[in-house]
Amino acid sequence: YKRVSNFEIQIGQILEVKISPSEKIIAVSLLLNNNPTVYIYDILNGLSLKNIMDKFESYIKNIDFSVDSNYLILEDYLGGTFYFEIQT
Repeated sequence: YKRVSNFEIQIGQILEVKISPSEKIIAVSLLLNNNPTVYIYDILNGLSLKNIMDKFESYIKNIDFSVDSNYLILEDYLGGTFYFEIQT
């Protein structure tokens, strides 16, 4: 294992964490001040923050990646499913 020296995340309730099949991206679903938020981190660049996604109507309960790690799939507690292309 490689030790990560600095890794910052907002304080909130962590709902789900998922690492992409390519092991290059980690997605973290949080509840911050009643605002469902997903943080995307680049593992290969020292867990640098790649993107923050928010404005969801409900908490994100499931995170998944496509087999090729090019797409992020999120499911909320209202049954909504959201697809995002991961920019490399």
